[in-house]
Amino acid sequence: EKRMEYQVTLAHAAAPTARLTITYINHSRVQTECEQYHLYRAAQYDLWTNDCYWNYLRLYVPDGSTLISTKGLSEIENLPGEKEKAVWGGFLLVPAAESRTVQFVYTLPTMESDSYRLLLQKQAGTEAVPVTVRLILPVGQTPVSMSPLPYLQESNVLLYGLDLRQDRFLFVKLR
Repeated sequence: EKRMEYQVTLAHAAAPTARLTITYINHSRVQTECEQYHLYRAAQYDLWTNDCYWNYLRLYVPDGSTLISTKGLSEIENLPGEKEKAVWGGFLLVPAAESRTVQFVYTLPTMESDSYRLLLQKQAGTEAVPVTVRLILPVGQTPVSMSPLPYLQESNVLLYGLDLRQDRFLFVKLR
């Protein structure tokens, strides 16, 4: 099971800050230890589906983004960019019957001062991963058009509850 929270602070158009938090929950039966290669010796599907969760996680962000910090991953790498995207990756292990949280904090490239666009892309083969998006607007600016509409708007914060059943596009025009 996986869920994501994405927060963008638009206080300064020259350096918006993003924080992505991904929580993984492994519902497999409790295991004594995580041993990555023992599964290859045992060709039983039940063992593969009820074991530790091993993953190499990649995050694709707009080109020009700068990684500030990460938590929960080992061996973080700057990977070759793809199609105008910067890519960061690292290893993740979630022991059976446990959960782990991964976090990326980074600055985004300079944005237009009157609008914000976000594309959340579904990973092939995954189900409808729930995503909460929190957009913190610059002080003194208000939204004049939004797509989709947030489920909550308080002061300078917009909250969205989405899922990645398909790619999602979010747009906010400010005044």
